[in-house]
Amino acid sequence: VASLTHFMQLPGLPRQTEEDVWVRRKAPNTLVLHARAGACVGDLAAYDAFTLGGPYSVRGYAPGELGACRRFVELAAEVRVPLRNARRGLPGTAYAFVDAGSDLGSSAGVDGNPTDFYRKPGGGVGVGVGLRARGAGRVVYARDSNAGTGAVCVQSTRARGSCMRTHCVITRPRMFTAAARHPSPAAHTAVLRACVPSPVAVHRDLLLRLLRTVLIVPGPGADQQ
Repeated sequence: VASLTHFMQLPGLPRQTEEDVWVRRKAPNTLVLHARAGACVGDLAAYDAFTLGGPYSVRGYAPGELGACRRFVELAAEVRVPLRNARRGLPGTAYAFVDAGSDLGSSAGVDGNPTDFYRKPGGGVGVGVGLRARGAGRVVYARDSNAGTGAVCVQSTRARGSCMRTHCVITRPRMFTAAARHPSPAAHTAVLRACVPSPVAVHRDLLLRLLRTVLIVPGPGADQQ
C-alpha cells in the first residue's frame, strides 16, 4: 500500500504572510490532495482482501460497503477553512471533501468474489461537509453517489491517560440498495446480507474447517461401507 498527501494554500485567495501566521495568528485556507493505492501478489484469503468504504477510505459509505478487492485506488480532495480566520477565539475548522475509490476490476480475483455475491458496486464517489472542533471531535455529513443517500457521523474524542480515543456513531445507518442496481429477486435478499461478516463468524468457520480436517469427519453413509 502506498499513499501520498499534499497540502497547499487554497488557490485563488490571497496567500497568508508570515505576519498573518505569527502575529495575527491566522491559519491558511488549505487544499489537501490525497491519493492511496494498494495491490497484493500471490494467494489471498477473502478475509485478508482490501475493503473499500468507511471514514478512512471513501467517506459516505460504511466500512467495506463498496466491496473487497485485490487492487484498489482512492483519490480525495478536501478544502479546509479555519474558523478563527472569521472570528478569533473559535478553535475549529470547517471543511468540504470529495472522495472516490475503485477496485479496478480486481474483486473477481478474491476467493468467492464477495463483492459480486453481496451485490456491492466495486467503486463509488462520496461528497460531504464537516465541522471539526479542536479537542472535542467532529460532525460530518457525507452523501454517496450510488444509492443517493446521506448519513451523519459524530466523532467525539476524549483523553484517557496519555492517548486519545475516538467514538463514531452513525445517526442514520444504511446499506447500499442492491435492488436498484441489480433488479433481480435475489438482489432483495442480498440487501439484507450486505454487511461484511463479523470476525467472530469468520473465526468460527475457520475453526470448524480445521476440526473437520484434523478429525476427518466422515460424510453421510460412510459407516455403511
